[in-house]
Amino acid sequence: MIKRELVFFKNDLKSQDECLRYMADAVNKLGLLSDEETYLQAVYKREEEFSTAVGFDVAIPHGMSDAVNEAFIAFLKTDVPILWGKGDDAKEVKLIFMIGVPEKEKNVTHLKFISQISRHLIDEKFRSDLLNCKDADEAYNYLNVINDGIKGGK
Repeated sequence: MIKRELVFFKNDLKSQDECLRYMADAVNKLGLLSDEETYLQAVYKREEEFSTAVGFDVAIPHGMSDAVNEAFIAFLKTDVPILWGKGDDAKEVKLIFMIGVPEKEKNVTHLKFISQISRHLIDEKFRSDLLNCKDADEAYNYLNVINDGIKGGK
């Protein structure tokens, strides 16, 4: 689920690594991780397999690990595009959804989170609203449709 405390607007992050570390640190401070580095290793391993930049200015990095105490979705919007991925596959992103799921919930919860995020990201108005919102509170209001879908299973 997306918590208001995990919705960020940052203009000073310059790289994929900085974004991942900033978000993981915030998640860890909320007690959602038992081991920040172990979780980050799972995220980096996933990125090595295939970049999570999905187009439309969006990346969805995720890690499934026993280091995740409680499933979460964190959101980060940047004003400056961040190059996500390596080489020819790298894409510029401004909207980053970080997912963390305990290993024991990886099949059901992970798929539910990805499904809800993807369902809304195909909507051009939803993406535009997120790209144009002015602060984290406004973004959280838009993102609540994802929470509603997760809760309702729609």
